[in-house]
Amino acid sequence: MLSSLLPSSLAFLAESDLTIGIKHTSAYGFRREQLDRLLRSIRRRYATAEVIVADDGCKADRTAIRTHNVTLVCTEAGSGLSLGRNTIVRRASTEFVLLLDDDVVFSEATDLAALHDALVRDPGAALAGGCYDDLVRGDADCFNLAFSVTGGGTAVAARFATLQAQGGGCGVVDATHNFFLARRSALVQHGWDARQKVMEHETFFYALWLHGQRVLACPAVRVQHNTSRSLAYVSSSLRFGRMAYFLQYLCKDSQSSR
Repeated sequence: MLSSLLPSSLAFLAESDLTIGIKHTSAYGFRREQLDRLLRSIRRRYATAEVIVADDGCKADRTAIRTHNVTLVCTEAGSGLSLGRNTIVRRASTEFVLLLDDDVVFSEATDLAALHDALVRDPGAALAGGCYDDLVRGDADCFNLAFSVTGGGTAVAARFATLQAQGGGCGVVDATHNFFLARRSALVQHGWDARQKVMEHETFFYALWLHGQRVLACPAVRVQHNTSRSLAYVSSSLRFGRMAYFLQYLCKDSQSSR
């Protein structure tokens, strides 16, 4: 149980109420190694929480999956981020779902109880997100955005949000990192467009914003983010090629985008 990790002022979060969902791309050896490191870091702190890995391509390291007692759900190669996250949400049965990617690692600052406490304090909030500590650059990255409408609704802009911290050090934003604890009910109702294989981040949060779903940011809660990439990944991914600038226009039904 998590009770030994929680300050007495935080709302109690039982591991039985939590599913940790990881979107994994197993085609690259370095991503399989990163997944193993992530799972090790999770089990050091959350030994019994359900962990679901949605694997794009189904080449995950089966030894790591068995060792860390993980549920593996395979999706078709190239099916993308959105479908993988929807798959995790459908498979989960707990009230709260933590979603994150396979290139992060839990640290002492990864306090899921604080994210849970923020949601308890704000029953109308759909999710609460944290920040990244970049392992390559050594800086902290809080991708918190606010949306604004101009021209009578004809134009929507996203800007970096100025956080007005409330109880527990968290505040309201419109978008945060792909590291967040959410109410499963909100994700069931407001999921991802499975056709959008990449560049889904802003679209997902914009849809939440359109539907009046409140998003919280908790900058004290962090994971370590490994931004290094293998040569094989860089040479084959549209994110790094000459078409990267236009990736947002190519994201739907693209077999090679990841």
